[in-house]
Amino acid sequence: MNIWIIDDNKALLELLMSSLEDMMWHLYSFSCGQEVLTFPYQPMSAPDVVILDWTLPDLPASIVLEHIKAHYQHVQIIVMSGNSDIEEQLPPSARWLGKPFRLTTFRQMVADVASSV
Repeated sequence: MNIWIIDDNKALLELLMSSLEDMMWHLYSFSCGQEVLTFPYQPMSAPDVVILDWTLPDLPASIVLEHIKAHYQHVQIIVMSGNSDIEEQLPPSARWLGKPFRLTTFRQMVADVASSV
């Protein structure tokens, strides 16, 4: 199971990564949208679940999401945002996680989404 986490807040990114370490998944972290767009395609690192911060500094998250879905059609998406209005902009298959959130809520959502893959 490959999990990609995309968030420009480095402290939060590290916290989210460490909260999932015991799940025995392969974790990949990205601090901006451009890193995702330039990440070399390799089947072994293809994401099963992507956790995407909706507010990125360099690219609109919608562009990053389109890129991911174009290359990895079966990926499950969790979008994190403090703005509940974005929920209406998401594809029907994406899940929304409102910020701030508890790590237990985050872990449970990731586990639920990963179990459906």
